[in-house]
Amino acid sequence: MSDITIPGVTSKYNTDKTIKALVDVERIPLARMEQDKETYQVQKQQWLKLNTRLSTLKESAQSLYGFQNPFNEKIAFSSAENFLSAVATRAAVEAEKKVVIRQVAAQDRFISRSLAKDFRASAGTYTFRVGDEEVSFSFPGGSPQELAAAINAKSDSLLTASVVDDTADTQVIVIEANRTGARHRLSFDEQALVFAKEAGILEPSPQALQDIPIDRFTLQPWETTAPEESLSVTDGVLTVNPGAETRIP
Repeated sequence: MSDITIPGVTSKYNTDKTIKALVDVERIPLARMEQDKETYQVQKQQWLKLNTRLSTLKESAQSLYGFQNPFNEKIAFSSAENFLSAVATRAAVEAEKKVVIRQVAAQDRFISRSLAKDFRASAGTYTFRVGDEEVSFSFPGGSPQELAAAINAKSDSLLTASVVDDTADTQVIVIEANRTGARHRLSFDEQALVFAKEAGILEPSPQALQDIPIDRFTLQPWETTAPEESLSVTDGVLTVNPGAETRIP
């Protein structure tokens, strides 16, 4: 049975399909241009990545000849790392140095005599000094354990205190500075000084005081390995640095 066509509504020549085919033919160049555009976008991204990597390579190559050259790093070695360490700069000259350690820096540590279990620290203002820094707090009185706890809480890590049983019936309190070296000497003041004397941490010197003129005739250096600058006399004042000794003949 043949197709029925109605003039003005349908066409036996399939006009719609023909028009669509003609339009599709005309769209081929536009589709090709869109495809080329996507290809160009991908190529552009790849060129940008290549440019970034080339810039990075250029900067890395330039650093090999500048002050950032990693091959100019210097390393210092010590044969006794526990006692002496060193850091070398880029300007350091290759050399071997010998260092004589006369005294190892240590922490100031004080220990009391044997104290009875019922020993009590008096109330007052306890002041401790570690070098130029000071720790001061009010203590209401109590056992050595309570005083040690107060020192640890108030000292801001400058001091450490602990109580240890040395016998079944007695105990000792240990107070030490947490910093090493002669510049960080531990000293006691105010009620802390009173407590140090009561607990046998410090004792007054039994020697009497007498005035002795200080000059090159009365001062004779002791035989010691300490450097000469450890002793000095300025305006009648004798300064004896750590590690040095002297005597008045």
